[in-house]
Amino acid sequence: MKRTHTGWKRTLGLAALAALAWTAGADTLNNPCTPDDPQPGPCWEWDEEDCVWVFCPDALPGKYCCEVGDECKIVESEEECCVECGGKGNCTFGGGKGTAKGSGSGPSGTRAGGGGAQGVVDFQIKLGTLPGEDVFAAIARVRTELPATNWAGAAGLQVLRHGRAEIAVVRGSNGVERIYAPEMDAGVVADAGGWNFELRCWPRGEYGQGTPPVSWRVEAAEDGAWVRFTKFADGATNSVTEYAAAADGNGLAVTEGGGLRTERITVGTESGFQRVDVHEVSGPDGVVVERRVEKVGRFFFGDKLVEEWAGATNAAILVRALEYGTNRNEQGSFGRVVARRDGDGAWTRWDYDVEGRVVRETTGWGDAPFGTTNALDTRVVETSYAPADAREWPVMGDRRWRSRTERVRGVWKGTTFRAYYSDGAADWEIVEEAADEFCTYSNAANRRTERRLLPKTADARVRFKPVW
Repeated sequence: MKRTHTGWKRTLGLAALAALAWTAGADTLNNPCTPDDPQPGPCWEWDEEDCVWVFCPDALPGKYCCEVGDECKIVESEEECCVECGGKGNCTFGGGKGTAKGSGSGPSGTRAGGGGAQGVVDFQIKLGTLPGEDVFAAIARVRTELPATNWAGAAGLQVLRHGRAEIAVVRGSNGVERIYAPEMDAGVVADAGGWNFELRCWPRGEYGQGTPPVSWRVEAAEDGAWVRFTKFADGATNSVTEYAAAADGNGLAVTEGGGLRTERITVGTESGFQRVDVHEVSGPDGVVVERRVEKVGRFFFGDKLVEEWAGATNAAILVRALEYGTNRNEQGSFGRVVARRDGDGAWTRWDYDVEGRVVRETTGWGDAPFGTTNALDTRVVETSYAPADAREWPVMGDRRWRSRTERVRGVWKGTTFRAYYSDGAADWEIVEEAADEFCTYSNAANRRTERRLLPKTADARVRFKPVW
C-alpha cells in the first residue's frame, strides 16, 4: 500500500465516524490517483494504490484511534476513548460509532449524521469487523444534502477502510464496482429498476452465486426531496430508512419502519449556548413520544456538547452536563472533558498529563458533593505510563498505561501492572496483580500473566469475521 501523508498530526488515537469525508475516483497505475476531496480527518491517510482514505493505518493492534478537533490520538482504554469524545457514543478500537450533532440512528450496522439539522445525510454501512473487536474493516458511505439536487447515484458511493484491513476496491467509469474484503465480496449494481444503485454482499468466493445474503438499495426522489436506504436479507426486505428535509426547511426528518418511527432534528438558539439541537421521536400518529435536547457551547477548540436534557418542553430533566479544560497553559487538559455530572447526581472528574493522557479519575462516592477532594467521599483511580520493566523504555506518544491503582474512600482496592516488550520473534504483554498495596512490579507475591501477541506480519485474514 502506497500512502501519502496529508497533514496528519501524530499526537496519536478515536474518530467519530461522522467526521469522514468524500473519497476521489480512481486513476491509472501510471498516473496515481489523488484525492479530489479534503482529508476526512487527522487520523486518515490517502492510499494512492486503492484510491481510498485509510483510517489510522499506523495504529497498533488493540488501540483506540480517536479524532479530537484537528488532532489524532491513540488512547489505551474505552474509558479514555469516551472521555476524549465528550462521553458520547460507543467507543471502539480504531474508530467508533460516536454520535455527532444532528445525527439520527440508522438500523444496525449503519449510522446517519454529520449535521442532520442542516439536511445533511451521512449513511454508513459496516462491511465486516476484526475478530474480538467492534472495529470496522471497511465502510460503504453515502453522503448527500437534502434537497438532493446534486444526487450522484453510484458515483457518490465512498469506501473507507481501516488501516489494518486488507480491502481492495475496483472502480469503473461510474464509480465503485467491486469491494473485496477477507470475508466478503460486494458488488455495485447501478441504475436498475428505477432506483439509483444496490450494494450486494456475498461471502468470499461466492460472488454472484444465488441471492446475496445481504444487500442495500439506495434510491432518491427525482426532485431530491428524500433519500431512502433499504436493507435486504436473503432477498427479503429487512429494514427501510428514509431521510427527508423538513417541510419548513429547518431540520431533517428520519423515517423508519414504514412510518412507525420518525425522528425530527431541528436547530434552535438559547442564551448562553452556541446552538441547541432538538431531537423529537414520534409514532405513526405524529404524537411525540421522546424528546432530547443537546445544548452546544462554543470554545476556542470548537463547538462541544455542554448539556443534554430529556423530556417534554416544560418538564425536561438533565441527563448529563460536561465541563472542558479551557486553560491554554494546561496543555494536557485543554479542549478535553475534565468533568461530567449526570442527572442522578453521579459525577466524575479527570486529570491529564502533558500528553493528554488520563492520570487520575475521581468519582463521587455516595452523595458526595460535586468536585470534592475529600478522599473519604470519592473513588480514585490513578494511572501511570512510566515503564517499570527493564526491557521497556519511555516513548513519546505511547498511551498504554503501565500501572493503575484504585482506592475507595481512601482504602486501597488493587493495583495492576502492565509491561510490553518484543524478544525479536514475538510481542509480549505482561499483566501483574499486586498482592498488597506495597508490592511493586515483578514482586514474587504478585499474580502474573504473560501473553504472546499476534505478530504484526501474520496473515490479516485470520483477524476478520463475516459481515453477517
